[in-house]
Amino acid sequence: MTIHNRKHRLQNWTKHRLDKFRPENGHINQYWRQFFSLLPEGMIVTRANGIIELANPSVASLLGIQNPDHLIGCSIENYIPGDYKAIFNSYFEMVSVIPGRHEPVELELWHMDGSRVVVKVSFAQSPYLGKHAIQLAIQDIREQKHIEDQMARATFELEQAYRSTLEGWALALDKRDHETGDHSKHVTDKTVELALAMGVNLEQIVHIRHGALLHDIGKMAIPDRVLHKPGPLNEEEWSVMQKHPEIARDMLLPIDYLQPAIEIPYNHHERWDGSGYPRQLKGQEIPYSARIFSVVDVYDALRSPRPYRDAWPETKVLDYIQNNAGSLFDPQVVQTFIEYL
Repeated sequence: MTIHNRKHRLQNWTKHRLDKFRPENGHINQYWRQFFSLLPEGMIVTRANGIIELANPSVASLLGIQNPDHLIGCSIENYIPGDYKAIFNSYFEMVSVIPGRHEPVELELWHMDGSRVVVKVSFAQSPYLGKHAIQLAIQDIREQKHIEDQMARATFELEQAYRSTLEGWALALDKRDHETGDHSKHVTDKTVELALAMGVNLEQIVHIRHGALLHDIGKMAIPDRVLHKPGPLNEEEWSVMQKHPEIARDMLLPIDYLQPAIEIPYNHHERWDGSGYPRQLKGQEIPYSARIFSVVDVYDALRSPRPYRDAWPETKVLDYIQNNAGSLFDPQVVQTFIEYL
């Protein structure tokens, strides 16, 4: 037997088998019904007008209906809540025009008890009724959604726990560093406001908030004789104090959750002209979040009293910041800070 003959016989056999499943006089025959009834996935076939032609036991059970035949002749829209009709109709109309199976969409269906069932629906033209019918494959995703909700709740609670821990660390530092008072909270709130005004996205804002709260966490390792000295530091003491950004980096680096927040604690004493510490970074070498924070940090520090000086008046502080735009501070950040203060 030649290859051509084998191919011809295979085509004839395939056509003969498929003919058993094709509709008779526009109706789905018994073979097709039996095939549908065995599928674990919910299946519905509707006419182009939305009238249900076939439903299997799986979808009937999903909707709280004992006999799938009770769905036949009903409009599929009877089972679509009002707030989902627009998206359902858009997919239904699209698949009527564009053949093939389309990406599934998450919807809700009415259950007979009045509740809603969360499902994922795939739309396709029925392979045996062609353009005259739409086939819906319906997957129950209630358990999946329940697990997702539980995970989201657990994630939220974990984030709240992290947040409380960070605020506790910041409060402990403020209590230890008697000069700062509520400095950590003040600079955090104002830094977030300034970052939003600068157009920073919300995902990055979270890390900026964490970094601002913990900007001086490295001071936890600075000796009291240096941290609490009631006057200017000498050269040796200043050398010790300048280690706190690197200490902060070393403290936070092993904590995966806080690694994106390290930019501020590690770099907030860098200056635009390279005169800062610990790495003498210049200009845009300094991480953006640290450039934003440094303006707020200096503003709050100068507006607060110290044992060796009084708080500066606001006009004097603003003059100082503006006069040092382009030397100590990012000029663009200073401009936005003055505009949105």
